Amino acid sequence: MFKQTVNRMERFLQLDMNYFLGNSALSMAGQITDALTALLLTFFLSNFTSKTTFGDYYLVISILSLISICSLPGLTTAITRSVALGFDGDYFGSLKLAFRRSLIGSGLLVITAIYFLVVNRQQLFLSLILSSVVFPFLYSFNSCWSGLLIGKKMFKHGFGFSLINSLTLLILTTLAVFFRPSTPFLVTSFLLGTAIPNVVIYFYLKKIAANNQLGPETNQYAVFITKTNIITQLSLQIDQIAMGFFLNPIAVADYRVASSLSNVLRNFEKSATNILVPKIIEHDKEKIKQKIFFFLPLILLGSLVAIAVLFILQPLIIPLLFSSRYLDVISPAQIILVSLIFTPIELISYQYFLAYKKKVAILTINTIIPIVKVAATVVSLMVWGFWGVVVSTLFVRLFNAALYFLLLKKS
Repeated sequence: MFKQTVNRMERFLQLDMNYFLGNSALSMAGQITDALTALLLTFFLSNFTSKTTFGDYYLVISILSLISICSLPGLTTAITRSVALGFDGDYFGSLKLAFRRSLIGSGLLVITAIYFLVVNRQQLFLSLILSSVVFPFLYSFNSCWSGLLIGKKMFKHGFGFSLINSLTLLILTTLAVFFRPSTPFLVTSFLLGTAIPNVVIYFYLKKIAANNQLGPETNQYAVFITKTNIITQLSLQIDQIAMGFFLNPIAVADYRVASSLSNVLRNFEKSATNILVPKIIEHDKEKIKQKIFFFLPLILLGSLVAIAVLFILQPLIIPLLFSSRYLDVISPAQIILVSLIFTPIELISYQYFLAYKKKVAILTINTIIPIVKVAATVVSLMVWGFWGVVVSTLFVRLFNAALYFLLLKKS
């Protein structure tokens, strides 16, 4: 009965429903696992550590995420495309480049650590020194094996490895929370819980690469994507980093709790679109664009329903999960949720641009949007403090959706 229904949907929608239902379910299952892990970590940190420790921990994580640009995160997309076209050799050759570039990130972390030593924040100094040692192993291996699995459409393996990563990180961080809840120990748990599984998974998956053929300009394309994402990466972390530098760690902790459910929803939607690139490049781009405009209203409606439910439940969820110390972030959390209404436009459009190498659109998005985000966040923070960051999030995401939609129509 179910199979017959799927076949009818496939004929009506003119989509490979077995691919999208099966792989979307796996991708979303992996994202749900990651989301639950993030929520559990936030639960433990918000309930069993001080706001200062909680805020300092996520300030370090934000700094690491920003400097991860040195590990060439664009390799995931470049390898995905290359492997989908049959060039498995890039899985091996690209790691060396990513690892070497990661050493630059280690140097930047040392410089940042020295700054915190000068301003007498020893916990952050020690945390960043430890991070500089492990940094080359944090992100470079992950970029390669993620691209390989997506390119080969091996989403079951992706889910399994994502589960391993999440459980390792959760177990180590939980142990640190209960046995030594200080920022350096919490950061160490993150470093080990992230680096060890990624390195092991990379070497385990070497046998899956079917050949040593190198794709044309794979590394160059990865560098291009990474360069165009530098300001984007800054814009993604600017809120927590700016509050950590110019306000205090308590503001970082409050913002983290306020945006926790929004992050879950955004990551959930992102996981559903990550499977699109291997399928998109099999079809004519004009037909794909027609389908995007056909399904977009339905996707937006589903997103709106999810946001409405979470908006109503926020006053119950926040004190239940994160303790009564965070009651004052309920209203900011609701505003941040509302800012996600048009997120599907961004996510689907970007996958289309990546699949067909729409470099002008990619460059425009990764230049204008981040600049607007950074400027709006910094100015709002300086003028209105914590609330300025919250309101700027709403403004920037509405601006983003309008720009993505315009570029998609013109591409």
